[in-house]
Amino acid sequence: MNYKNYLFVLVLLIVNFPTVSGQIFGTSQLSFDVLVAPEKFLVDVKTVAISDFTGNKTLAKEVANKLSSYINKENRGASGKSTYIIGAKTDIFQIVDRERLNQVIKEQKLGVSGVVDENKSVEVGNILGCDAIIYGDIKYSYDDKTDSKKRKDKNDKVYYEYYLKRTVTVTASMKITSAETGEILATFTTTRHNYSSLKKERSRPSASNLTPHLQLAEETCGSIASGFVDYFTPRFTTYSFKLKKVKVKTYKKQAVAAKDWLYKGEVSKAYNIYNAIYEKDKYNANIAYNLGVVHEIVGNYDEAFECYSVAYQLNSNDKDIEKAYNRIKVCQQLVINLATIDVNIEPYNFEQSTGNELATKVQTRGNSKKRYDVFIEPVENSEIKTKVPGGVTFKVLKDIDGWYLIELLGGEKGYIEKKNTKIL
Repeated sequence: MNYKNYLFVLVLLIVNFPTVSGQIFGTSQLSFDVLVAPEKFLVDVKTVAISDFTGNKTLAKEVANKLSSYINKENRGASGKSTYIIGAKTDIFQIVDRERLNQVIKEQKLGVSGVVDENKSVEVGNILGCDAIIYGDIKYSYDDKTDSKKRKDKNDKVYYEYYLKRTVTVTASMKITSAETGEILATFTTTRHNYSSLKKERSRPSASNLTPHLQLAEETCGSIASGFVDYFTPRFTTYSFKLKKVKVKTYKKQAVAAKDWLYKGEVSKAYNIYNAIYEKDKYNANIAYNLGVVHEIVGNYDEAFECYSVAYQLNSNDKDIEKAYNRIKVCQQLVINLATIDVNIEPYNFEQSTGNELATKVQTRGNSKKRYDVFIEPVENSEIKTKVPGGVTFKVLKDIDGWYLIELLGGEKGYIEKKNTKIL
């Protein structure tokens, strides 16, 4: 291969790496966007009000605005990879209009400057018709540190290199209170750091040239708000599923075909093959696991749990199987929780099976210029039924010494010599 051709192939591999890497390097990993359960689900909460945060006013406003934006974001966290979970979404809450909230606070004297009095949560909830109120506090501090190192120039003369580093630490807390009972539903505290640094030779750098500490603090607000929302709201994430190798010789080729269909996003074709194998071999942990993966990818969590349970029962020492078995129980609970707020994950209906998923298939040798006799009986002096071209695939109905009974167009059948075909 010359240099130009090599470079062209290399570019193709880099551009298509996320899609083909598993196939090229044999890792059997498939990446899909899946829905992830939050650490704390707010059962029966459909509408929330966001009180102004206390603490630093600039940061409080910024994080509250981003919090609203992230709660309202559809398919938050999705990477754009394929997802097959019907009904899944991340914008599961309605948010009370901030102006309306501030108006009620002012008119009813239920707080000050946009901050709801926590003791008046139930009153605010009754007026606004919300189920929960989100409170928060955010503050920051910064620290500038200097350092120096002795250096030598090319003339072996000693000089000093001076360093100045600013570290900003932002601490934010969130509390979610029931607007029906005043009960605290969830609390969450997080800390973020941000930095600015300078280096200067022979003289000390000035702190005035560092990024302003408030700006550094503001830059963390997006991450803080995202962490808050992740805590109580489901999100999408890209998950890499690792399929198991099917070592049973009888089904090895069909299992490879199923894996290839998954790489192409043809989940129904992959499912039908794995399911057909499973019906023939229900005591194979790897097959049960792979079938579970297909169910999990499309959001059929109950069916996935059944498959993972079988796989775990057969091989509880396999870490991938154990992990899937525990993971899917969380997914099942998420579906139950979402249903309490009328968000329903719908069952994925796979395309109907052809019934031929496990059938052996052969292809006639050569190209379309070739012609091979197909006989009525598996003997050379039998009557010729038809002739078929090379390069055509046929389903094998029966395997007889030296012959295949194949299915022809229109449901017709005929015998072809094995030497004229190759198994797919």
